[in-house]
Amino acid sequence: MCNFSGAAHAADFGGPPAYDGSLKDGPALMSQPSWTGFYVGGHVGYGWADNDTTTIVRNAQGNIPLNGNNPLVGVYSYDGDGWLGGLQLGYNYQSGRLVVGIEGDYSWSDISSSFVYDPDPAKENKTAGNDINWIATIRGRAGYAFDSVLVYGTAGVAFAEFDGYVNNFWRGNGDRGSGSSTETGWVAGGGLEFALAPNITVKGEYLYMHFDSSGQMTSHDWPDGTVMHADNDVDLHTVRLGVNYKFGN
Repeated sequence: MCNFSGAAHAADFGGPPAYDGSLKDGPALMSQPSWTGFYVGGHVGYGWADNDTTTIVRNAQGNIPLNGNNPLVGVYSYDGDGWLGGLQLGYNYQSGRLVVGIEGDYSWSDISSSFVYDPDPAKENKTAGNDINWIATIRGRAGYAFDSVLVYGTAGVAFAEFDGYVNNFWRGNGDRGSGSSTETGWVAGGGLEFALAPNITVKGEYLYMHFDSSGQMTSHDWPDGTVMHADNDVDLHTVRLGVNYKFGN
């Protein structure tokens, strides 16, 4: 006859607790990740710029010189692209499946755009364009969490530094006009973020930015007081991959 009293007596003195469930219950489900908390990370990506530029040349008296019978005013459309990479930090708050937050980022950039403003083959290297040295954004984020996956939209303010230039404009002897400006625009986009571990996430993101930049280019090889004003309308598209570390649980 089996002796059940011994097993019960052992349990009274710290023996293994009796299992009061069913074998069909299986292991307990793992808790879902929380998106709430501060985070910091890095990203890499690529950008494409669509530029519409109007240039106006003025002399020291503020007048527009003539090229034959035509004033020195030009309208150009051109494209550019390049790599970018940088850092981001932010904070998320989760309520149910709704996740809201704020993020700031800074990207170093080699996005470059250029065009030939005089196609005459006798006039070599008649080129102009601009380079984007860096990009920064401050954005709100709002999304929906499917457990370890966050789908979100984002929008806010964007900043960028533009270096404009024009080669061989006045005499065609190697002169180069240049100027730099920091511009403010707006940004909107969206992305997917995946929780690989309680404190590690990866994301893919698309951002569209718009800038209305206005710069002035000068050169010591141009006549005294001559400047070129460039009004540049820029549509910038970027795709980025990033990784974040979230503080806390």
